[in-house]
Amino acid sequence: KRIDRDIWLNRIGDFMIEGMDPFDSASMNSWDLHKWSDEVRQDKIPIQLAGFSHVFVHDNDEYVDSGEATPLKGMPHCVQQVFDKVKVAGAFRSFANSVNKSEEQSETEGSIWNDALISTGTASTTQVKTTNTETNTSSAAHAQRTESVERSVTQEPTAQAEPDTDVPTSTELNTSSQPASETEATKSEVPKELLDMWPSRKLAEWVNNGAASEEDDEDTKAWLDNTVKALQRALRGYEMTAELIGARLTPNAALVRFRGSDDLTVPKVEKRRQELLTSHAVDVINVLAAPMEIIIMVKRPHRAILRLQDLWRRRQLPSTAPESNTSLLLGAKEADGEILYLNVGNEFGGHQPHGPHTLIAGETGSGKGVLVQSLLLDICATNSPENARIRMIDPKAGIDFPWLRNMPHLDGDLITEQDEAIHALEELVAEMERRNRLLAEAGVTKLDNYNRKVPPSEQLPRIWLFHDELADWMMINGYRDAVDLNASRLGVKARAAGINLVLITQRPDKDALPMQLRANLTNRLVLKVADKRNSILVLDEPGAERLLGRGHLAAKLSGEGKVILTQVPFASEEEIAELAQLILVSRLDKK
Repeated sequence: KRIDRDIWLNRIGDFMIEGMDPFDSASMNSWDLHKWSDEVRQDKIPIQLAGFSHVFVHDNDEYVDSGEATPLKGMPHCVQQVFDKVKVAGAFRSFANSVNKSEEQSETEGSIWNDALISTGTASTTQVKTTNTETNTSSAAHAQRTESVERSVTQEPTAQAEPDTDVPTSTELNTSSQPASETEATKSEVPKELLDMWPSRKLAEWVNNGAASEEDDEDTKAWLDNTVKALQRALRGYEMTAELIGARLTPNAALVRFRGSDDLTVPKVEKRRQELLTSHAVDVINVLAAPMEIIIMVKRPHRAILRLQDLWRRRQLPSTAPESNTSLLLGAKEADGEILYLNVGNEFGGHQPHGPHTLIAGETGSGKGVLVQSLLLDICATNSPENARIRMIDPKAGIDFPWLRNMPHLDGDLITEQDEAIHALEELVAEMERRNRLLAEAGVTKLDNYNRKVPPSEQLPRIWLFHDELADWMMINGYRDAVDLNASRLGVKARAAGINLVLITQRPDKDALPMQLRANLTNRLVLKVADKRNSILVLDEPGAERLLGRGHLAAKLSGEGKVILTQVPFASEEEIAELAQLILVSRLDKK
């Protein structure tokens, strides 16, 4: 039963995003449609069901109870009426005479809807009076009343209509014709929970100004409908059962979900990829297996841009932020749109703790740089300089990270020479050994427990070592040997000491990544690679060669057991510079 409930809650959450118009968040205590959807998925919101069901029985083979409309057991606002053969015939005659429904039927159905709203406190006083006193029970009057109910719950009154006296006007709700995220009033109203999450009000305002996901235009919606029909028709033509469960759009693809069956399997669909593209214009990116489902991902003709600011608005942070955070945002999961975090410390965001060390691989244009920038900004925004230190080795002389030089989190300058990099690795090994001795003396096994045990003056920060363009210098034997030795030692023993490695490379081959070093980098963040061989080297399976580039990510995180397709959020150079400045000012002001 719990599994069924979780499935339906996720379906309702999907329906809210796909089937409802965005509404004004000012009248909903700053909750927009996406927050409502997320809370529904997590079973945090009580749900009231109201509806009128008609059952038509067209034969007399068995006894049919065709009495009056009756509430369903345990569901007072869900009513069902059964029509036997005689009543079905009468209904057809009514339609033939252009009578849609009787006045009595119209009044009954309208009352059920209004009663449900009244019982949950969502109907206005005017609507309650209308339900009790309205005498016009025609179909037109019912439609007008229902429109009034829906308008008061989800919309502001239109300029042409005279609003009821008890229904709030647009002025009272502090709304405008623009989306809530774009109004000046809304921008200035930063929820307290956001103020608590970020180190300054300015940064919280920047996050709060992130827009909800853009509505897909009519052309995109039409493409989704046509693609689903074409895919379903093609699968049936290949003698596969294609019982559609649902479909939704992601930034990169249409996710089309079919009921699993013995004749609809991942291998069978994979074999038809080429025919689906050439004969049906259906470009299948991936085919995923799920409990009782097959999920087919079809490439969108025009990908949507997922913005960093928007995703930071949706994200969660642990209660220790903005002073300390070990769960860094990676992107939005392709399967359900939920945010994926890299948890190098504790479990968070519905995922268990991951490994301490990370490999980022991908060819030019795959989005490696944007992902690394996102991780660095995340560390600086959600950790104080006293709790997180960054060391950056960059063979490209730091041209991609000019803002990082000014951050108080950076230890020294960017490391751009090989001898400096070797010295930094050796220093880090020595620091790891020192920390492990301190932990042993304190009788604890990890850094967080040590910091809770000692006074603030003796607490130790977490250290992040980033090494960009690793393959460039690994071609030099002396450097390769030094990195292999020191990074491998860190990979084995640095977790308890609070030292995390993030190594970035274009080529994940054995020359750039010796086998022992690769084995210790248990978190694999793989963007598009050149071929299947490179995908197998870094992911232990093919598939990364089929990624779309520009931040399309295959994440294989320690302990998760499967690859999680994710879209990394994008931020322009100007947006990165603006965000970095906000973080810098917020951290300097706290000193």
